Amino acid sequence: MDLGINGIQWNIVLSLFFVPYILLEVPSNILLKRFTRPSLYMGILVTTWGVVMTMHGVVTNYAGLLSLRILLGVFEAGFFPGAVYLCTFWYMPRDLAARISWFYCFSALSGAFSGMAAAGIAQMDGVGGYQGWRWIFLIEGMVTVILGIATFFILVDTPALGYKWLQPHEIRFLEVQRFIKQGGRFQDESKEQNFIWRDLKASLLDWKLWLLTWVQFAQSAMAYGKSTLLPLVYGHQTNTHGRTLMLWASTITPNYHESRLTISIVS
Repeated sequence: MDLGINGIQWNIVLSLFFVPYILLEVPSNILLKRFTRPSLYMGILVTTWGVVMTMHGVVTNYAGLLSLRILLGVFEAGFFPGAVYLCTFWYMPRDLAARISWFYCFSALSGAFSGMAAAGIAQMDGVGGYQGWRWIFLIEGMVTVILGIATFFILVDTPALGYKWLQPHEIRFLEVQRFIKQGGRFQDESKEQNFIWRDLKASLLDWKLWLLTWVQFAQSAMAYGKSTLLPLVYGHQTNTHGRTLMLWASTITPNYHESRLTISIVS
């Protein structure tokens, strides 16, 4: 590679991202609950995540790449659980499963189409003295920064703050719906330590949670295994980055369509 790293170092770079990503998901949602406007927190996450992604395009050594991967895991960790948490403000549990399934499927599907976009960007190899893979990080990172800044203004906050586009009776309906979901409590759960520990204990003793955890583990192992290792396999069979990315995208896109159909039916 252009950075002069070997296969073991590359595997470390890929894996290191998941350490803060896994450890910080729950703490991130706890922090999110302290924000009156969730759009501020989510905007900070996405914008910073985009800056870190852009910096991947100018990294020059192995140590710098390791540092960026850790930072990427830190700021990306809160996005998915935060988005799911925000959905709970608007939907009852019976309606939430389908929404989350579609959100998850399109999130995964975007990863497939990003390979096609990356194949096109890789054709800029040599432009401005940068390799094609650097341009992928630079362009996709800058797009993420723009979307992150837009998040501050377009992300819908809680129903109580939706007075600009919701009618008063619609806000009351959503607030009563939340009241029912919380078991008749309007208080902020962050101030109710007894409820937090009680709910945590109930969750850990629920066998369905552990079954779902295993399903998620198996699914994630397959999804991330394909997304991180298939480009390496194809890279040894082709001579260009663009052809490698196109082969990768054409392979995993049908799998994502099958997954989307299955999850939609189950939910």
